[in-house]
Amino acid sequence: LVSKSEVWSGDAAGIYAALLRDRACGVAFYSTPHFGSWLADVGVLARPVLRPSMLVSKIRERRKERYEADLNECLRNLHGSDGAPLGVLSFSEGKRMPLVEVWPSAGISLKGIVVAEESAYPGFGHLVTLSDVDHQRVCKPCAPSDLSYAELRAAMRSWLDSSFEVRASARL
Repeated sequence: LVSKSEVWSGDAAGIYAALLRDRACGVAFYSTPHFGSWLADVGVLARPVLRPSMLVSKIRERRKERYEADLNECLRNLHGSDGAPLGVLSFSEGKRMPLVEVWPSAGISLKGIVVAEESAYPGFGHLVTLSDVDHQRVCKPCAPSDLSYAELRAAMRSWLDSSFEVRASARL
């Protein structure tokens, strides 16, 4: 969300936003709540669990239904743009994670999906659901043989190949 916000706003971090807009050939999202997350909306109860960064807090403060939709539309336009379109790969968690220990000595806890698949997928690009991974592990592949690692590597190769082809044809 922070990267999407920087590309969309293009203000204070002008150099960063311009580099993302003009030079990035793809972006991967790991259980990113493009359309919000029920757990983030819990507020005071979720603070000890989430402890969001200042940038995420700033986005949440500005977050209105339209803000998230505008961010998504900006990314959609870059994804489908002329020239070298921005590749988009989204990962979704598929395993519920413990959220609250109800009875720790008995191993009983309240579990849930933190970012639902409907929110993890912005509506374009490629979605990969990692069925055996919870929210805390979604961006931490254990080995190069893991699905998330293999998918990201393949996507990066594809994005770079496409980017080089577009730039080469533009020189002709």
